[in-house]
Amino acid sequence: MALGTPVFGTPAYTSTNGSPAYPAGVGATGKLYLIVAQKPSAAGGGTVTTPAGWTLKGETLNKGGYGTTIGADVGNLNLRIYERAAASQAGTQAVSTAGSSVCWMIIGYVSGTIDSDELVFGEDTSGGSVSAALPAVDLAAGDSLIWGMAIPTDVTTPSQFSAHALAAAGLTLATATEVAEPDNATGNDIGGFIARSVVNSGAATVAPTVSATATGTTTNVRGPVFLLRIREGAAAVGLVASAAIADATDVATGSAQASISIAGVTADAQDAASGSVSSVVAVAAAIGDSTDTVDGALLVQSQGGVNLDADIVDAPDAVVGTLAIEQLEPQISYPAWIGERRPDDDDLLPLLAMLHQMEVLPWQASRHA
Repeated sequence: MALGTPVFGTPAYTSTNGSPAYPAGVGATGKLYLIVAQKPSAAGGGTVTTPAGWTLKGETLNKGGYGTTIGADVGNLNLRIYERAAASQAGTQAVSTAGSSVCWMIIGYVSGTIDSDELVFGEDTSGGSVSAALPAVDLAAGDSLIWGMAIPTDVTTPSQFSAHALAAAGLTLATATEVAEPDNATGNDIGGFIARSVVNSGAATVAPTVSATATGTTTNVRGPVFLLRIREGAAAVGLVASAAIADATDVATGSAQASISIAGVTADAQDAASGSVSSVVAVAAAIGDSTDTVDGALLVQSQGGVNLDADIVDAPDAVVGTLAIEQLEPQISYPAWIGERRPDDDDLLPLLAMLHQMEVLPWQASRHA
């Protein structure tokens, strides 16, 4: 399943402790990203306490090219990004800061199976429309991209930015979408933007460039920039078993390919495969004691000792895909005297055992013959 489109909650603004909202619809897969932009009350200062349950993924401090200058609409900023696994969170997240004139905070969510994510930072120190070079990052088709910027001014609230773009040589990206434009006049003012896109084609490790058009007074449109690359993961499951495959419940959400030789029971409880199962199974007992569900294709090869009309389904065994059964020739050692002489009493018991193995006679009946 492809990664979900990044979604964001409502930004929060504070000079001390903030409470940004979780986006609506956070599920049990994927990751959450907390972005905190901070304008310190003193040049070079400002701290943020990592919230419980979150991990600091990266930070860039004292960026914007102002040196020690700090005041209304000017001054360097700090930018920190935190991450945590999604687990159906809702409501708001408390975030504590110190030494802040003003901060904006926002939480983003990306659903799905994430294989890896990579964070890089850059800086725009020139003012005017945005142009910021970033360090090299590994990009490939299907990657989800989130980038943004923090600035020390709140000019042209709340629509100062447009024409967002991320240029990466050798790759084709979808048209960028702005997802938020935080902007607030608390303290010495703060602003910025967040945008997203996806890599449509190509694969390369390149140094991208972030750009955007700024309107209004753009002298102080400068500050730290970030790019977060998120890559989908693929689940693959391989099974090898010499005893019971599942004593409780085995769930394969990818695909399983196995050659399995089992002298006992394949499923003691429940085996569920939501991907595909391609198996060659040699069985000397019952395949399903409880419930075996295969949402793919099951090939069973029996080499004696199995009643394919009964043992495979002795409880509700459901095959949603296809079931193919191959009855192989039983591996039976015939007595040497067959076809050569009349059997005596010592020959009868082995003969009846052979007939039972061939499923011609039940064992109990053979014992009373």
